[in-house]
Amino acid sequence: MNSISKFSLILPIYNEEKIIEKSIDQILKLQSDNNYLFEIIIVNDGSSDTTHEILKKFKQNDNLKIIDHSKNYGYGRALKTAISKSTYDNIFITDIDGTYPNDRIVEFFFEFSSNNFDMLVGSRSLMNSGIPLIRKPPKYLINKLANYLVQYKIPDLNSGFRIFKKTLYKKYQNLLPDGFSFTSTITLAFLSEFKKVEYKSINYEKRVGKSKIHPIKDTFNFVILILRVIIYFNPLRIFIPLSLATFLIGIILLIYRIMEGGQFLATTIILLFFSMNFLFIGLLAELINKRKR
Repeated sequence: MNSISKFSLILPIYNEEKIIEKSIDQILKLQSDNNYLFEIIIVNDGSSDTTHEILKKFKQNDNLKIIDHSKNYGYGRALKTAISKSTYDNIFITDIDGTYPNDRIVEFFFEFSSNNFDMLVGSRSLMNSGIPLIRKPPKYLINKLANYLVQYKIPDLNSGFRIFKKTLYKKYQNLLPDGFSFTSTITLAFLSEFKKVEYKSINYEKRVGKSKIHPIKDTFNFVILILRVIIYFNPLRIFIPLSLATFLIGIILLIYRIMEGGQFLATTIILLFFSMNFLFIGLLAELINKRKR
């Protein structure tokens, strides 16, 4: 097989002592059962439990690469490190915490390659017990915001079970963060530039061990990330609504002032001023964006 017909499987790991040995054994079996269709790259992202000691058992195995980070740099940084060491242009990322159906990795790869997708994502559309109840409302709101900004109904914004082309990843590499927002950012980048992204439903099970996600902090970071990415790719989707909203509020206050007299003059002037500024900033950002492309 040539490099086109194979892929690199990337496993970022942080404090997964309860399941790591079982999961790696399963993936090694999957690799051998499929005639070494893929290479395995593990990045231990500065684990503080016994993960490092368990990984030592696999150090002599020539069928996988193990990379150690000296400290916990973040999920996105672990992926970047692994991709930089990968052999093939097809990059498959997943977790080994028991949440994703890793037995379907090869199935996903063949569908991805046979249809020449730019990215194929496992959509956790079934929303079963694997996703904690406290995370569902913010996930719903974040997805609604992302759908509006990219004008596309995204089944799963930040699934960690996906395969994509490394050549396209390199195009957006400087935009991708070091944290959990890596998957959200690459999704928005691909969709904003109309790449061929497809989704396929998967089950998402309850993870083994403790989740690394902080609901409030990470939700806020996701919202900021979505706005930042869309300003980069499609700034008018943000600045036009801002301009219209401030303009309408300003006009309403102006009408109220005319009818009632003597109120809200300074507020009206400020709102109309901001309305014009939002419009000009959006147009300028759009011109810079198109010129750069």
